[in-house]
Amino acid sequence: MPVGSEPPAGRGSPRPRPAARRIRRHRRANGGRRSGFDTGFHDNALGKQTVPLINSREAKPMTRASPGTHETAAGQQNNSLPHTLGSDTPMRFALSVRRGAPFAALLATAALIAVSCSSSHDTAVPKPAAFPGFQDGTVDADGTTMHYVKGGQGPAIVLLHGWPEDLQAFQKIAPDLAKDHTVVAIDLPGFGDSGFPKTDDGYQALAVAADVHAVTRSLNLGRFDLLGHDWGGAIALAYAAEYRSDLGHLAILEAPPTTDYLNLVQTRPGTFWWDWLANGPKDDLAEQLIDGKESAFYGSFYKEADGAIDKAESDGLIAVFSKPGHTHAGLEYFREQDTGNKAVDALIAKDGKLTIPVLGIGGEHSMGPAIGTLTARVAEHVTTDVVPGANHWVLEENPAYVLSSVRNFLKS
Repeated sequence: MPVGSEPPAGRGSPRPRPAARRIRRHRRANGGRRSGFDTGFHDNALGKQTVPLINSREAKPMTRASPGTHETAAGQQNNSLPHTLGSDTPMRFALSVRRGAPFAALLATAALIAVSCSSSHDTAVPKPAAFPGFQDGTVDADGTTMHYVKGGQGPAIVLLHGWPEDLQAFQKIAPDLAKDHTVVAIDLPGFGDSGFPKTDDGYQALAVAADVHAVTRSLNLGRFDLLGHDWGGAIALAYAAEYRSDLGHLAILEAPPTTDYLNLVQTRPGTFWWDWLANGPKDDLAEQLIDGKESAFYGSFYKEADGAIDKAESDGLIAVFSKPGHTHAGLEYFREQDTGNKAVDALIAKDGKLTIPVLGIGGEHSMGPAIGTLTARVAEHVTTDVVPGANHWVLEENPAYVLSSVRNFLKS
């Protein structure tokens, strides 16, 4: 989008970039703080230690207006990390780590400019239908339309996807879970078929958690289990901190908790280059570089799943992210995390660690056991598991293992 033009139709109104954000950019250019996921993390904050698949138990040291609901039938169709924290096993998803923050940010921007100059404009591709036997529905969450699919019967479990995906990320596990659960998969605000928040601070974790709460309250789920991958894991943690009585179990996949993620961005700028791209250039320059080149930009992420995300699925996701406002929405999650993640930490500091059972899952070639290890900072009862042979895309790369791990955990 050209600088100074109006936001595309359907997009939340962007807030002016505050001076604090410009200060953060200056701080980063001089070796300032921050960090992210999707990387073969090893030792650092945790020190070289192997984290076994065990339960760890530690001693404990926004309301919205009532939503309306609509349903229609769906069509058929570590600073540390992984394993032995300290090994040199590379992660296939990650770029080589750059030592200098300025060089990392410059490299990321230059790479996008190269993409902008070399790729042809994308052609819209129809998105795959929702899961067979599930119902599509929408809920109005204080003006933001929240899209979800619902299927099955039994104890409820809610699924939250990450970036850059939508609820289709759960297509390999949701139908099986629906055999004995009521399964609700939700498109986060700005993703898939959900709408956009009124302002960009609506992408902060607790604000998004309130939108998710509007859905769960409208569906009268009662006490339910919550699972989130990537950004969905961050939102799931925020939900658990804010709406503690709603949940029985919490599963977090490939998402370091709150400020632990920020610390990883700081120490590994070359790995988490998209975070620096989102937060570095001003005036929505990142959106302008990606506009029209969504196939090359988003396709570069999906290719790292080694075929686990097939062409039909990636084409469908690229088509969605090519729509006006969707790239901006995804990037705003990263821009709002400084404030949003700290707010979640403050809430946990005030109310204490989570007391429900929590499962922390990492891919063998990505976060490994560090998800569980880091999550023990914010939860008392954490089970750690590692998905064999998987990178960041654990839901697609080894869904059978994830499904088995989650099912065993829910029995606890």
